[in-house]
Amino acid sequence: MWNIIEKKTHKLYISDQINLEIKVFDRHDYSDIYLNYKGYNILFSMGVWGFGMDLEEWDIQCELHGDTEHLDEMYYSVDKKNERALVDLIFFFLNETNADGMISEEYKIKNW
Repeated sequence: MWNIIEKKTHKLYISDQINLEIKVFDRHDYSDIYLNYKGYNILFSMGVWGFGMDLEEWDIQCELHGDTEHLDEMYYSVDKKNERALVDLIFFFLNETNADGMISEEYKIKNW
């Protein structure tokens, strides 16, 4: 499912199955998780499409950071012990939904 690359400043999860890259930054007790699905950060759309229910079902607590002025820069912060579970849940959610339907030009990532 994942090709994991350890970089100097972050970890990169790559899935060629669904054209998904996830950057994970270690912040001591928690991890910041950024998403790149086909060049778009669709975290905001995922919430509209019911991702929150999956988070509850998997018992993952995380915070969404960012604002509506910079949708392409939104990210999740999650407890380190739930990092891999959140990364996997994102994959399963996007794989099981019409993720292409979540893409909008306002989510186009400017800097990855």
